[in-house]
Amino acid sequence: RVCRRWNTITSRNPRIFQYIHVNEALFSPELTQRLSEFYLQKSKRVAFDVHLTAKSRDSFLTLLSPFFPHLSRWRSCTIASVGEWKDESVTFFGMWAPGVKDQYLEELNMHVVEETELEDIFAQIQSLDENGGYPKTFIPRQPNQLLMSNIVSQLPLTLPSPLRITSLYLTDGPTTILNVNINPIDLLRFLGCCPELEFLSFTGMMIEREPRPDDVKRGVPMASLPNLRSLVLHRTLCTRVLLSYIECPKLEELYLEHLNVDFEFATHNPYLTRRPDT
Repeated sequence: RVCRRWNTITSRNPRIFQYIHVNEALFSPELTQRLSEFYLQKSKRVAFDVHLTAKSRDSFLTLLSPFFPHLSRWRSCTIASVGEWKDESVTFFGMWAPGVKDQYLEELNMHVVEETELEDIFAQIQSLDENGGYPKTFIPRQPNQLLMSNIVSQLPLTLPSPLRITSLYLTDGPTTILNVNINPIDLLRFLGCCPELEFLSFTGMMIEREPRPDDVKRGVPMASLPNLRSLVLHRTLCTRVLLSYIECPKLEELYLEHLNVDFEFATHNPYLTRRPDT
């Protein structure tokens, strides 16, 4: 609680709340979400800036998801260094074409890797950085679309609010080795957070595992994707599981490639060739 005078001052000056510091180490996930929503409400229609301090890249999507619906007034985002990853800063207002409104996060590209694989990834990133090609978390898709790319060790199973993305690319580790980092039930739960998907591409082995106690208690979730039109499954061993538990009445294109094999051969799918690099 604050005094009446201070409450009046803050209610009449939304610029007080235009700088939002999201620090995962200070508060619980629930309180962090409430604080983000509070600042968004109090800042009203004023442009705001976000500074993110996270323990790992696994929490980026969860911590930033409250801000994506307000992308039209999200001015900038700075991400503090996480481990070997350097600080990152992006100015969204400089990405959009002049006069364009209704900006939104259109595409999400996620690579799920084991923590032991991060050392090799860091080495590749440092080499890229020397050549001026350090990978970015946010990439503009003009005139009003944004792409988010991230490397994580696990998928988020819940989000504060549904993601309004229409395209999702998921890769389970590097394609040169046999990775099984993603549990099919976890994938289905994550897909439940993306109800507006129109295109989904999954690349990875993925095997059926013994059900965990929580899986037995909650059951296998049904991912409802009423707008999904294109689905690509590449190198997976869980095709039947995924097709059985994804509800997609508008599906028009289904690509099943390299199923149940542990080697690579020529790919002719146009969707895989346009997958953005991370």
